[in-house]
Amino acid sequence: MALVHSLSPEPSATQPSGAAAPQPCAFDAPPCMPELVFCDEVDLSIHQFRHGLRHPPFGGRASIAAELDSARNAKERIRVIRSMLHIIGFTCMVCVTLQLIDDEIVRAFFLNCGVSPDFFQSYFRDGFHRIDPRLASVSSVGLPIIWDLGTLHETLRRSTDPVRGRALTAALDRHGMRSGLMFGMPLPRTNLHTVIGFSGPQPSGDWIGDSTIGQAMTLGLAIHQNTNDYIRALAQQNGTAMLSEMQQRILAGLAAGLSDKEIAQRLHTTSHNVDYHLRLLRKKYAVSNRAQLAYTAGRLGLV
Repeated sequence: MALVHSLSPEPSATQPSGAAAPQPCAFDAPPCMPELVFCDEVDLSIHQFRHGLRHPPFGGRASIAAELDSARNAKERIRVIRSMLHIIGFTCMVCVTLQLIDDEIVRAFFLNCGVSPDFFQSYFRDGFHRIDPRLASVSSVGLPIIWDLGTLHETLRRSTDPVRGRALTAALDRHGMRSGLMFGMPLPRTNLHTVIGFSGPQPSGDWIGDSTIGQAMTLGLAIHQNTNDYIRALAQQNGTAMLSEMQQRILAGLAAGLSDKEIAQRLHTTSHNVDYHLRLLRKKYAVSNRAQLAYTAGRLGLV
C-alpha cells in the first residue's frame, strides 16, 4: 500500500512561474467566509503550564517536542521550527486547524510558524480553500501528499474555476511555495481537522524522498501533539465568545429538549424573544430547524 499520495503529474504540465503570472485579482468573497483565528503564543504557554502539558510525548517525537516546550517565547519557537525546517530541506511550514460543519469550514486556527497572516487571509478571502486539490486530498485520502506547482497548475487548469486556480498558483509562487508535502489529521471526538504543510522553492517535488517525508511528519506530529489541547480549548472558547449570554442559555435549553415556552420561563423572558434569538442563530449557523441547530451547537462545543 502506498504511504504517500501525489497529485498526478501531466507530461505537458508547465511551471506557472515560467509564463506571465496572473496579477492578483479581486474575487467575490466566498459565502460564509471562515473566521480566522491567529493563535497567541503567550496564551499557548500559559495553557500548557496550567494544565501540566509541558512534557515530552512518547516515541521518536520526544526530543523535538521537548525542544519546542523549552522555547521561552514566540520568537524562539519560530527559530526552533525554522532550524528544523532547514535541516529537513523546507523553508516554510503551515499549521492550521479547521473547524467544520457538514464539511464546510467555519473557522480556521493558525499556529504562528513564521508565515505572514496576509497569505492566510487572502487564501480564504479569495476562496482558494474551495478549489485547492491538496486540501481536498488530505481531508479525504488520509495520506500525506507530495505536490509541486506544475502538477497543481495542471490540475487546476482542468477544474471548473481555472481563473481562480491560476491566481492560487501565482500566490504560492510569489511566496516561494513551489513544491512540498502536506498531510492532515482529525482531532478525535471533535469537528476539528488539523492540516500541516511544508513547502520550499524547488520547482519539482522529486527531491522529497522517504527520509524527508519521515522527518517532516515527525516535526509536524510533534507540533500537533504539543498544541492540540490548546486548540481544542480555543475552539470551544471562540465559539462561545461569539454568542451573547442570552443566546448561550437559549442554546443550552434547546439542547436539553425544552420548548420555546419552557426556555422563556427558565430565562424569565418571552417566547417571542426566544423565537427571535433562535431565528438569528439558525441564520448564523445556516441551519433550517431546531434539530439542526441543536446538533450544530453540540458539534461546535457551544453547549
